[in-house]
Amino acid sequence: MLDRAELAAALATVGLGRVDGIWWRAVGHRLLLGPPPGAPPGSRPQPLWAEGASRFGARFTPTRGPPTVYLASDDRTALLEVNAILAIPHGPPLAAGAEPYTMCQVRVSLGRVLDLRAQGVQAALGTNTDEMIANWRVAAATGQRPATHVLGRAAHASMQIAALLSHSAKNAERGAILAVFPDRLVDGDFIEVIDASGTLAQRLPSPRYIARSRMK
Repeated sequence: MLDRAELAAALATVGLGRVDGIWWRAVGHRLLLGPPPGAPPGSRPQPLWAEGASRFGARFTPTRGPPTVYLASDDRTALLEVNAILAIPHGPPLAAGAEPYTMCQVRVSLGRVLDLRAQGVQAALGTNTDEMIANWRVAAATGQRPATHVLGRAAHASMQIAALLSHSAKNAERGAILAVFPDRLVDGDFIEVIDASGTLAQRLPSPRYIARSRMK
């Protein structure tokens, strides 16, 4: 990965694309029994709650980093990413004895997406697929700064990137993840939970994220 200054310069010139379609999100069932942590009492559940990644860390989100919503390209990848199932080489996935999860389909329409799977993008940023899917938790636990965390902060700070598209670390050959910055979405961008009943309906950007983005 390029150093911080070179990375900022590269992100200002690298090509961005679009993502449209249906993606998946696995949400711990306990988080949908009421409003998420920090929300006003009586608020609706938020399956697209973005602060969890910044509270606990995630692939492109260091602790106390930018709020980020993580989506997966398919239901199997979504469950693999949250360790609800385990991938066995050349065999069926195995249940991991995880807590209950609710699976949501999410309709996505986003511009200004940085596709980290593209070789040209990787070359411009001085990275590769192995670095993007490396175990960031091990690096963080040993006092290192994961390259994906450096990239996530820089992409968010650029103000020009709405989401990062990457190979899934848990299903690299077939799955992808999409890390969305809700406060970087602009007019025409959105992600929304598909729920005709309205029970878990949520769409971003919300007025709160629009206001936050305009203040920065």
